[in-house]
Amino acid sequence: MNKNTENNTCNSNAGSNITALAITKDLIGQVLVPADFSALDGLVQKLGARSASLTDGEKASAMEVVSEWDKTVVARIDANADMAKGILSFLSGNNTPGSIMDRYIQMFHDTLGDTKGYVEYQAALDEYYAVMADAPIDQPADPGMTVEEADKLSLANHAATIAHNRRRDAASFAVMKAAKTYVTALRAMPEVKEAMEKLRAYSRKASRMAAECRDKASRIKINIAISDTETRDLLLDLLDFSKGL
Repeated sequence: MNKNTENNTCNSNAGSNITALAITKDLIGQVLVPADFSALDGLVQKLGARSASLTDGEKASAMEVVSEWDKTVVARIDANADMAKGILSFLSGNNTPGSIMDRYIQMFHDTLGDTKGYVEYQAALDEYYAVMADAPIDQPADPGMTVEEADKLSLANHAATIAHNRRRDAASFAVMKAAKTYVTALRAMPEVKEAMEKLRAYSRKASRMAAECRDKASRIKINIAISDTETRDLLLDLLDFSKGL
């Protein structure tokens, strides 16, 4: 069963939701759901409770783990947000470089199959590549040619190049026109609309998620490094103050 048939067997609401999640997962590499870092509060407290029993070496090792976790998670959030913004820009019809545009189109095709406009886009793209492969090669002048013959050959080379450039420009325009038609149809699909909302939600919350991740990492480090609870609480209060700025 192909993806289109599989999606059509679902009821309209559930099918749309599953497809929208599949789109974000296939395009980004995972289902983009804004993270709630408050879920780590219990872990932060547990690490604080263990602090007094840790040796200096264990504390140092734990701090390295937290630093790597912080760096990895923030980098993943930033990469996902950048990808989401790129896809949203593409779906909004903004100018997208040819190779990136084609990558997005093929990614959507891998997930949704031959949706409206895809076959025409691929045909236009194939024609463009065929035109590019048929570029003329200038014929060199023969040493034995007269000046008139060499000029005539030069004009012929120039004419062939101009003719090819016109074909290339026409083929390129056809690709862009077909891509625009495909994207317009794609954007009208309910599952793509829902996927766009999920990508927008993630993009809007990405900066906050990164900030919360760094905040939790700082709190974990304080709880690991400082065994004295009063000093620890004062430092955590300091972090609380900065969050409101």
